[in-house]
Amino acid sequence: TATSTTTGFDLQVITSNPLVAGTIYFEVTAVRNGCTGNTLQSGVVTVNANPGLPIPSPVKTICSED
Repeated sequence: TATSTTTGFDLQVITSNPLVAGTIYFEVTAVRNGCTGNTLQSGVVTVNANPGLPIPSPVKTICSED
């Protein structure tokens, strides 16, 4: 009897320039009862950034004395 499990995972692309696309390389490998199988799937995902508006800094500096 075969069973399957789906697991989600978070991806994070960090780039210093939001106008440059990021690339994620991934591999999917089965593991069961401590045994690791062959890589079942691999691929590349290209993430094209969608730059938003910058968050402005606060107008007033807040100090602990205020």
